[in-house]
Order: sequence, then C-alpha cells, then structure tokens
Amino acid sequence: MSRTLENQFSVLATPNCLKALPGMNTSARPTPKVVELWSEQLPDLTVPTVIMVTPRDLINDRSDELQRMYGAMPLVRMVLLGGTRDKDTLIRSINIWRVARVIPETSDISDVWNILKDVYESIALSTVVRETAQRLSKENNELQNAITALNTAQKHLLHTERLSTVGRLAGGLVTSIRHHLEGLDSFSRIADADCSEETRPFMNLAFDATRSVSALLEEMHGYADSSPQDDTSAVVLLNDLVSRAVSLAKFDTQLKQRIVNVELGSDQWVCVEQYRIYQVLINLLRNAAQATEPGARITVRTYQDAHYASIEIEDEGYGMPESVQTRIFDPFFSTKGEQGMGLGLHLCRLAVERHAGRIECTSKIDVGTTFRIVLPRRLDRAANA
Repeated sequence: MSRTLENQFSVLATPNCLKALPGMNTSARPTPKVVELWSEQLPDLTVPTVIMVTPRDLINDRSDELQRMYGAMPLVRMVLLGGTRDKDTLIRSINIWRVARVIPETSDISDVWNILKDVYESIALSTVVRETAQRLSKENNELQNAITALNTAQKHLLHTERLSTVGRLAGGLVTSIRHHLEGLDSFSRIADADCSEETRPFMNLAFDATRSVSALLEEMHGYADSSPQDDTSAVVLLNDLVSRAVSLAKFDTQLKQRIVNVELGSDQWVCVEQYRIYQVLINLLRNAAQATEPGARITVRTYQDAHYASIEIEDEGYGMPESVQTRIFDPFFSTKGEQGMGLGLHLCRLAVERHAGRIECTSKIDVGTTFRIVLPRRLDRAANA
C-alpha cells in the first residue's frame, strides 16, 4: 500500500483548506501530492483521489461546479476540514456530497495526513473489492458457459448412444419380422380365399397390426442409422385410412375404457404409406387414452380445405403446459419417466413430414389436447406420387 500511496495518492485541496493548513504547502512532507483544486494542472482523476474542502466551499458560488466535478470522479472521496453548526450544511455534506470524514479544525498536520491516508486506503480497498467482484463475475459467467457446453456435449453423447442402441435393436427386429411377414403374406392370400365374411375383417386387422409394427421398427431403424427407406406410398381415401387405424387402436386396453367418437368429414384422397400413418394414429390415440380418465371422450375427425386434408385427435384430458408443448416432438423427451423412451412423437413427426405434411399440437391445462395431422390432398386416385 505504501508504494501505491507514494505513486498514486493525490489530494485536491480548495484554497480555503490551504489557507487553514499552511503546512499543506511545505515540501517536507513525503506524501501525498497536494494540488490546489482549481489549478490548471489537475492530477489523473481516474485513480484514487481525496478532495478536501471546508464548509464554505459547499455553499459558495463554485459549489455547483464542484458538485459536477465530484460526480464525474468514480474513485474520489471528500473530506470536510472543520465542522459546522449549520444543520442544513451538515445534512447537505452527508446526503449530497457524501463526505467520508470530518477533520477537526484543531487537528495538527500529522493528524490530517493520517486521516487523508485512511480515506485513501478505504478508496483503494473498495476499488480492489469492486474489481475483484467484476473479475469473479466474469469468471463465473465463463464457468457457467463451460458447464452449459459440457451439459450439451453430454446430452449429445447420450443421444448418440441411445440412437446406436435403438438402431441395433430395431435392425435385428426388422430383419426377423420381415421373414415372418413373408410367411404371413402367403398365409393371408390362402386364408382370404377360405375364411368367412365374419372372420375376414378381424384377420385383416391382425395382418394390418403386424405390418404397422414392422413399419414402426423400420422407422426407428432408419432414424437411428439415417439410412434411406423404401417408399411404399399408395393413394387411399383419408376416411378409410382413419377408420382402419381407429379399428386397430380400439383393441388397446386403455382405449377400450374411453369413448372414441369418429367424425369423418373429408372425401379426399391422400398419397401415404398407410402402415406408417396407422402407427402415427395409433400412437396418438394411445397418448390420448393415457392423458384421460376412464370414460373420457376422445374425438377423431377428418376435414379438408383447398389444398390439404387434415386429421384431428382431440381429448378432454389433463392438458400440457407451454414448456412441455414446445418439446414434445424432441427426440428422447418424455413425460412418462422410465416408462417412455421419448421417441414416439418424434417418430410421428418424421413419418408425417416424410409425406410432405406436418403435425401440430395445441393444449390447455385441465381442458385437453388436440393433435392435428395435415397432409397434401390428391385431386383423384390417379397413379401414385
């Protein structure tokens, strides 16, 4: 501190102070450097500086100028030489001028130097504290940024590991199911000719369910390893597609305990891979069942406009907050805890976008949730797109 005092410590004293303390002008003092306040050669005011004034300096014709100068100096403290019995002046010196110390008129020159040094040291200490706080704040921000980057990298690594696991599992299942489907296709052609009209719809639903599972596994496998997938699109009536999917979904245990209303308001054709869309609709219906109480109403409706045909699945369930709605289509985001992988809605979105469509969600707490699938219309059942 002594080196700092010697090199940087300055005192600005008004002419009234220099008159009151003649010893301030003696060259015998080692420190500090004293400069008359209104001289033309002021020291560097960006370093800790002490201003020494008398009560008269606070109320004379230059007090406003002094106040402006004082307010522009961030590292300056003021000391008052000699007290005052004027209450207004005393309050003004505390509230407006923020006087740090009062030096009694009876103080000798050595006492004055010690007080000035004490004031300077308080300035220097507060400066060090402020600079340290700023440095720590900057380092804390850098640390927070580093932690955020680390968490992002960790999530990305976990995401990659999960994808790898999903890809390996789905790949093995797809290969196995394809072998079984080849046999089922042969069996379905034979059984279709021999089965009765009463059993044929149930048998077809069973085959559709198996192919829908296969389509889901292929979607998972393709997503995990980014491999291209075969296009098996066909032009179908939207209402037939939805009716078939609802018939498949109604075998779900939870859906059996809900009231599923179907409102078919579209006569449009759409070009889709029907087993992928089956799986999307079944997944959304199951989600609606899980978000409602037994006996609740779930509505499936179709409608159209000039360019698109739409499917809505609306429930009267618990609803979702905005924070969940913005993330429900993210991979591996789940509200079901350990019971969910967080891929269902993400794969639904990928499947719909594969058909140049989009999937949307609106929800309100304690009112319910509506998922909307929007697909391009086909004007007729012409050749597949």
